[in-house]
Amino acid sequence: MSTLENCSACNIKGCKNALSILSLDGASISDQFVACIVKNFPNLQTISLNGCSNLTTSFLKSIGKLGQLQELLIAGQNEVKTLSNLSNLHHLKKLNVSRCKRLNDITGLMELITNFVSLDVSGIPASLELLTVFYLHNFKRIKLARLLPSF
Repeated sequence: MSTLENCSACNIKGCKNALSILSLDGASISDQFVACIVKNFPNLQTISLNGCSNLTTSFLKSIGKLGQLQELLIAGQNEVKTLSNLSNLHHLKKLNVSRCKRLNDITGLMELITNFVSLDVSGIPASLELLTVFYLHNFKRIKLARLLPSF
C-alpha cells in the first residue's frame, strides 16, 4: 500500500475496479465526499475514516452500499449514533467503532456479527444489555476495555 504525505492533488483515474483499500484517517472530508468515493469505487474492501471530524451520521448510508466491504474503521466518529445502515455489509469481518462516544444503537449489526473476526468497541457508551447481544465466543479478537457507563 502506498502512502501520500502532504499531497495536494491526486489523480486516481482508472482505478475504479482496482482500488480495494482506502485510508483517509484524519482527513477533512464531507459526507458527500464519502458518497462520491462509494459511487466511484464500489469494490472497496477496506475503508478507514478514523478521526475524520467533519463527517456526520449520513456517511454511513453511503458506506452501507459497499457490498464487498470487509473492514470498516471509523474510530472517533463522534456523530455516529447508530449502525443500522450497515446491515447489508454481509462480507464485513473487521469493525472499529472505538471512541464513537454517541453510539447507542448497534442493532444493524446483529445479522453480521457471526462473520466478524475483529471488533473494537472500546470507549463507546454501553450497557450490559447492549453487550449481551453479542455472541462473544465467535470473535478472534474483541476489545471492550474502557467502556463508558450508560445513563
